[in-house]
Amino acid sequence: MTFRKQVERVSAPLLVRLTRMPKFVLPVALIVLLFSGFYNNGILGGLFLAVVDVFIGWLIYLSWPVDTGKKRVIRVLILLVLILLTTSQFSK
Repeated sequence: MTFRKQVERVSAPLLVRLTRMPKFVLPVALIVLLFSGFYNNGILGGLFLAVVDVFIGWLIYLSWPVDTGKKRVIRVLILLVLILLTTSQFSK
């Protein structure tokens, strides 16, 4: 079994759980993590932002085969900006 298939198999129950949650929970949780990451300097802020980075990267990885060129570029740019912000928090 390929790595991608393994990730998809492990991700399927998590994605089902996420879709069953109320629609406002995930965006609110991500916003809270982002603001917590910007508010707290140093390692703690970086860790909050790293959680957001990993989550967004995971979603990008799963959606990659069905995305078009423009969507891929935009999503990768967003992830790169988040990673840059995260590394800047760790260096404070």
